Amino acid sequence: IVPAEGVEDVEAGRKVYEKRCMHCHGAEGKGDGPAADLLYPRPRDFTRGQYKVRSTVSGALPTDDDLFKIIGEGMGGTSMPGWKKLLNKKEMWQLIAYMKTFSRRFERQKKPPEKISMGKPLAPTEESIVKGKELYQDLECWKCHGDEGRGDGPSAPTLVDDWENSIRAADLTRPWTFRGGGRDEDIYRTFTTGFAGTPMPSYADVFETPEEAEEMNWHLVNYVSTFAPLKEKPEVRPVIRSMQISDPIPDDPSDPLWENAETFSFPLVGQIIKKPRWFTPSIDLITIRSLRNEEEIGFLLEWHDRTESKSIESSKSMESIESIGNGEEEIQNPEYPDAIALQFPVKIPEGGIKPYFLMGDSRNPVNLWIWSASDGANAIESNAKGMDKITSQPEESQNLQTEGVYHKGSWQVVMKRSLTTENGRKDIQFVEGRFIPLAFHVWDGSNRETGKQHAISSWYLLYLKPQRPLRSFLFPPLTMLLAIGMEFWFVRKIRKNKK
Repeated sequence: IVPAEGVEDVEAGRKVYEKRCMHCHGAEGKGDGPAADLLYPRPRDFTRGQYKVRSTVSGALPTDDDLFKIIGEGMGGTSMPGWKKLLNKKEMWQLIAYMKTFSRRFERQKKPPEKISMGKPLAPTEESIVKGKELYQDLECWKCHGDEGRGDGPSAPTLVDDWENSIRAADLTRPWTFRGGGRDEDIYRTFTTGFAGTPMPSYADVFETPEEAEEMNWHLVNYVSTFAPLKEKPEVRPVIRSMQISDPIPDDPSDPLWENAETFSFPLVGQIIKKPRWFTPSIDLITIRSLRNEEEIGFLLEWHDRTESKSIESSKSMESIESIGNGEEEIQNPEYPDAIALQFPVKIPEGGIKPYFLMGDSRNPVNLWIWSASDGANAIESNAKGMDKITSQPEESQNLQTEGVYHKGSWQVVMKRSLTTENGRKDIQFVEGRFIPLAFHVWDGSNRETGKQHAISSWYLLYLKPQRPLRSFLFPPLTMLLAIGMEFWFVRKIRKNKK
């Protein structure tokens, strides 16, 4: 098949495709390249001519401009990068010419595809948001995306695409992960066109007239936008500051004291260094807040998880994470619990030399605080000298207090412990004025994550700002008063001498 662009453009596009695209999308464009099994979502199969992100009506092919935009900008929340910095415009148009040869639909197309009307955007008034909320319920968006938009609806665990690949409903609280973009006009386009090849339908034909459809979809956009407190991915700040309070550290994640603490967000990626590797983690972001008083330090950890997983064999929850991680046990058709581990070095590093970030090494062990959903309020303090050498501390050394709450697609877990312990050889000791390395490990049980197969972070830093003693507040005003007093004394002495 040779499109109107001509044989030369197609041949040039083939060379670009083979160099840049074939590893994921396959030699014949079937989405079966050598990297395909390691990616989520799987690369698009071009042979069916079904494209998610389009400016055309439901069921139609995309325009060349649609393809150009996706190639240039990439797709949020996927492994599809933007190529506009590596390919010039001519190469991108040549690539499009070649891509279109994979599906006969482009050859059979007799006229340009019909484009949708964007309508007139509506101001996000209270009335519009209320109407959008009613539509969200009536159109049953909540069944996939959940009541609070975190992709945790009752239908979410069973969603598959037209190729029977498991897919996840979009987390509407994180627009930067939206496949077609997170701007209001992008969201409107998705509602109007649907996502071909997925359960996401078009809402252009559910209303009586095109004009009504345009208005209703803009109401829906205004409501969906309320799910997202942030429009852009949170900035990563490498130093976590623990807030000093005089009250006891709260156990309840919903306690108002936590709201006063700063929120820090950190990206997570799959553990792909140690076998068995994990290329498709479902948790990609974690937030943390920290409070401390004179005796204790506490952390509130929050991450989005579309399903609450507690494991059928709850009594083996943490044992399975550790033993499978050590390669000692395999379970047929497993049900794993959601879990999280905070990782600290056993000793605060001197000279900036940290333990290996994947659970330490033989010379530099780490202290792990491991919480599992199936263990309720209990957690386990462990030590590790690598991912294959994790050891739980004896019961008498366990000092952690934890509380975990799952609510509509989100885990909130509180972990707290005394600032210092008698087990200094195995426990991190929290010292003011020092930068203490901190890292995260997160397991999503519904994604069959256990052992080494989970999401991880690199090292970040925790800082406990030293508290200024009372005398440091009194010293400046006392010094000033003394200086003023001396000045008066000198003035009086000079005047007395003149007399």
